[in-house]
Amino acid sequence: MKSYIILLIATLSIVACNTKEAQNENNEEVAASTEPVQNINPVKVDKEGLKKLMAENPDVQLVDVRTVNETDLGHIEGALIGMDFLSGEFKNRMNSIDKEKPVVVYCAKGGRSAKAAQELVDNGYTVVYDYSGGYTDWSADQ
Repeated sequence: MKSYIILLIATLSIVACNTKEAQNENNEEVAASTEPVQNINPVKVDKEGLKKLMAENPDVQLVDVRTVNETDLGHIEGALIGMDFLSGEFKNRMNSIDKEKPVVVYCAKGGRSAKAAQELVDNGYTVVYDYSGGYTDWSADQ
């Protein structure tokens, strides 16, 4: 019985040490870095949040990832258009978006913008918002 208890304690100690060591490595890496921590997920924003963000930060970049036919019917003033996510134009022109400024991505209702916003984060953009209501929501009471 004593040998089982000793074996159990030894096994738990090894597992606990390995877990703590992995946590320490992550903590040390973050603590040693002077770079801002990158967001791993875009931040969802609604219409009121977008209006506030635009009012408080004139450098915010609006990126419309809808098709040309959709943007011809209207878009949010000041938005980068011609960045169609479905055609691949978004990927082709992604480098025209400034990584140093906040980015808000929108589409019609939120599906494409969520994917495009995540792609920006995956490519090193650190302040990314997904306007999940999209142009449909924006134009509802315009």
